[in-house]
Amino acid sequence: MKIIDEKFNEWTKGRSPLYARINIYRQIRDIPYAIVPELIGFKNYAGILTVGKGSCSPKHFLLCEMFQRLGLSVLFAVYPHRWDESADLLGEYSKNLKKMAQEMPISYHIACKVEIEN
Repeated sequence: MKIIDEKFNEWTKGRSPLYARINIYRQIRDIPYAIVPELIGFKNYAGILTVGKGSCSPKHFLLCEMFQRLGLSVLFAVYPHRWDESADLLGEYSKNLKKMAQEMPISYHIACKVEIEN
């Protein structure tokens, strides 16, 4: 996990714990979104740092790793998601997209819950 060591040092060097957390979050958030099937599994998430793109799950696994290196407790949370309930966030769907969204099954989104100073 040499690349994780390098990025952790780059993203935290000379920063207070608060700004280290903020910078780690921003760096991972700003990795361009792309579904890269070989990176989705827990074992391969570090590949997003070499590929330069990745989807939600690998980003959350990387965020967890980085925050744990800062000594923070991290739990994973899984949330159900329905695309037809996302119109508020994404703007109005076209008629075709709305129909497709209504037909999509519930999917699940992983997120990190981090305990910071209680």
